[in-house]
Amino acid sequence: MRQNRFYRATALTAGCLAMLGTATAQAQDADTDVEIEEVVVTGTYIKGKTQASSPSPIAVFGSDNLNQIGASQVADLVQTLTINNGAQNNPDAFTQGSTTGTSNINLRGLGVSSTLVLMNGRRQVVSPNTTNDGIAFVDTSSLVPSIAIQRIEIVKDGAAAIYGTDAVAGVANFITDDDFEGVELVAKYQTLTDQGSQADTLIEGKVGWAGDTTNIMLAASYFDRSGLTTAERRLSNPIDDTSALGNPGAFFLLGALPVIDPTGCEAQGGFPLARTDLQPILDASGIPFEAGFCRFDFGEFFNLVAEEERTQAFGVITQQLGGDHELRIEGSYADQSVVRGNSPTFPFLQLSNAVVPADHPANIFPASLGPILFFGRAIGNGGDVSPASQDRETWRVSANLTGTLVDDWSYDVAFTRAESSGTVRTEDTITTNFQNALFGLGGTGCDPATGTPGVGPCEYYNPFATSFSVLPNSQNVLDSIIGTQQLDNDAELTVIDAVLSGTLA
Repeated sequence: MRQNRFYRATALTAGCLAMLGTATAQAQDADTDVEIEEVVVTGTYIKGKTQASSPSPIAVFGSDNLNQIGASQVADLVQTLTINNGAQNNPDAFTQGSTTGTSNINLRGLGVSSTLVLMNGRRQVVSPNTTNDGIAFVDTSSLVPSIAIQRIEIVKDGAAAIYGTDAVAGVANFITDDDFEGVELVAKYQTLTDQGSQADTLIEGKVGWAGDTTNIMLAASYFDRSGLTTAERRLSNPIDDTSALGNPGAFFLLGALPVIDPTGCEAQGGFPLARTDLQPILDASGIPFEAGFCRFDFGEFFNLVAEEERTQAFGVITQQLGGDHELRIEGSYADQSVVRGNSPTFPFLQLSNAVVPADHPANIFPASLGPILFFGRAIGNGGDVSPASQDRETWRVSANLTGTLVDDWSYDVAFTRAESSGTVRTEDTITTNFQNALFGLGGTGCDPATGTPGVGPCEYYNPFATSFSVLPNSQNVLDSIIGTQQLDNDAELTVIDAVLSGTLA
């Protein structure tokens, strides 16, 4: 999926700029002059000294606010805001799907795509992966290292008249510390003290230098987060972390009767769930098969907190050109890898894709019962964690030229280019190959069209608990039924905007 966005804004039209204006005020009080060097305006293009008379309320959060709550990243602060409702800032695999490890802003609960996110007054490209609802959003975790942020200005009311429809709920403007001078290094480590061993490590720093006409600031950060599985911290109790479809699993006989695998459900790590309300079927010796299901505990496979590694960099250079003209160029980069963890394979929800023929060599049921239906998953207990990895890369370059023309007329022209790309990989069972393997036509070297069941390179897949002991499945047949799904997504942003401001006589 590729998303392309191109925005143009001409003088005094809606665009993507939070105006940086320069105004000087002189207050005469007992021979004392007070000078206001710079006024930053979010939510309007009109220069001014104060937002007190603005109809849209503006909240400002400085870098000190991040430190006061011990925030390791911007998401830690944003999710504490009462006006931010319904944002997806939790790193767990159960609510975020292909966006695990991202964060966003949802002002007044109007949707993550209804809040415009700016960086230094310029737009940022959306995340390459959408939410579970298919909504595009700006990933605030990929903007800049948190140490580079001077403050966050939030317009807590609709600003569509200035910025367009993606600012219906409001605007969040992340402003970097361009004038920083010196060196600053920060290291943070936090870990759980009970119910798990999850830990976060953050190392970041910035350096700034200022000359007569030049300012340079560079910042970088490295963030590492270890995983926390549902086995370490249960959702509520172990029963809630089990699935009725496992391996060992259950089988449907005579069309509708579920039977727990009688050759080793509990012995192989399953959790029998008997159905005493159903009449059991007798085997050839007159011994009843137990009706019910063999449950599978997926707690040790799924992550409440995904493993994450993120590297970010940011740089800005400001150059005075003389004559009250200034050139500013900034660039940012973010690279993120996330492993959220899944069960070895997902269950089969359509039993028609899991038919076991009556003549299957491992069939533990009387052949007279005919074909049976496997109620489970290809790999369960004893399997490895499916990595379900996600990789995202985002870069952004923005340049703007500002200055004064004549009298009080000024201009601001900017160009912004950004791209983000993401890859999501998930391992799971290939339905057609699995059904072929149940009929003896599995294996990487078997041709289902010409092969003979169970002969030569063609092998049977054993869905019964005997696969854990006397009739194990070969790696060859397992490799033939497991595949990797890879989704590649890209998003691009190009913005050219210009603002001409002044007073008409």
